[in-house]
Amino acid sequence: MLIELHRNLSRGELRRVFGALETARECRIDYLSGEPVRVTYWEQSGAKKGDAVIVAQLEAAGVRFLVSENRHFLSEVRGLPFEVLTSEQVLQILKNP
Repeated sequence: MLIELHRNLSRGELRRVFGALETARECRIDYLSGEPVRVTYWEQSGAKKGDAVIVAQLEAAGVRFLVSENRHFLSEVRGLPFEVLTSEQVLQILKNP
């Protein structure tokens, strides 16, 4: 996770991210594996193998939002247990709660 943040954000953006994390009511970094039966379910629902693993992991962790700049990521899968947002959408939400 940290490698991706450093790769994709400027120093100022990193400071803002970590500042937001410091003030968050809850922040949890977890590496739960998704249940194999849920991975299979998401594959059968149209997710690619690696993507099905990600969906099952996020589902197990109770994640409500996934931030991705890949506009096609999971777009073919219906009924996801979370919402896929771009960073721009997240910034708009944070500016206008």
